[in-house]
Amino acid sequence: LKQRRSPSPIAPAAARGRLGPGAQSAEVMGTEVMETKQGRTRRPPSSGKEADGEGTRVRVCVRLRALPHADSGAGLYVRSPSDPGTLHVLPAPDAADKPEREFAFDDVFMGNVTQEAIFNSLCRPLCTHVIRGYNSCCFAYGQTGSGKTYSIFGEKGEDRGIVPRALEFLFAEVDRRQKVTGQGIKASIFVSFVEIYLDQVYDLGKAVKLQEAEEAAGATGGARAVAGGVRTGGAEYLPQHGRARQLMSDKQRERRTSNAADLRKRIRTDIRESSDGGIFVDGLEQMQVTTIAEVMGVINACSALRATHATMLNEVSSRSHTVFTLTLVQTNAQSQNTVRGKLHLVDLAGSERVKKSGSEGQRLKEALTINRSLSALGSVV
Repeated sequence: LKQRRSPSPIAPAAARGRLGPGAQSAEVMGTEVMETKQGRTRRPPSSGKEADGEGTRVRVCVRLRALPHADSGAGLYVRSPSDPGTLHVLPAPDAADKPEREFAFDDVFMGNVTQEAIFNSLCRPLCTHVIRGYNSCCFAYGQTGSGKTYSIFGEKGEDRGIVPRALEFLFAEVDRRQKVTGQGIKASIFVSFVEIYLDQVYDLGKAVKLQEAEEAAGATGGARAVAGGVRTGGAEYLPQHGRARQLMSDKQRERRTSNAADLRKRIRTDIRESSDGGIFVDGLEQMQVTTIAEVMGVINACSALRATHATMLNEVSSRSHTVFTLTLVQTNAQSQNTVRGKLHLVDLAGSERVKKSGSEGQRLKEALTINRSLSALGSVV
């Protein structure tokens, strides 16, 4: 799980910290960037605790997916008792001649660590920074089937992931601050959902808006519908494997495929560079939301449009990268000063070995594009 935090242009001046070559494993890697108008400065690694009491440097952590059978992975990996951030990977019983390997992280989360503990350790400090006007980022990186989407989005109840828990925290904190200050602070929350599939950028939020407009034009009323019959609304994330499969005739399936292709053309966009050197997604749909249920409705609708497919390694393999962005805008009613912070939560597509995944045709093209983009990301980090 990678975290990145950088001040927004209106945030207080801060130094820029850069992380050297990061550790890698089948699960994670990470970096943090901090920048000011005065330029860049190098800061030595800290303990992760600054004057404000919150962790501000980059944290690179590894999460081990719980194995189907408790004893099937016994003795294959060990967390160092003297150094919680060190993971020892032992050779398999049938490869005893191979050496033991050691990986260093900021923290190691074993298979029995809860979703709540993951959020509290990794993302809660980032949410605090967003409230203070900083831009933060947390993303999951790893091979296909390692549990990235589960970590970021999760499932229902106690299994909900980082995204719904971050929403709960931010909405509660904004509500608390408004009660303390009365009407002194006005807060607005906007969300966007971007997909990168085969190196093309798609605005899934725009797709939801287009389909809502078509639904309204049809004057059918009731719940809002999106492609495939999945409805928005509801305060919980509905994982892909939990979605009901529609029974369709060949003509219905052909019409749905044609409609989906047409929709893809309409929501495709590009990443551009602004005059001040920043980057932005051209025409990105920013949806204002007021409740957690509303946000989760948007997420469910967008997730239903995401490219997924079964492979030999994963029944519901994400074939694209997604970036969910929450923007918190706070305005002081008296001074009209505005503080803007963004939280980017990224679910990367998983790397895979084509020989093991059995990818062919379009799946092979997707796999090669995914692996190439992850290699490029590693080079950037």
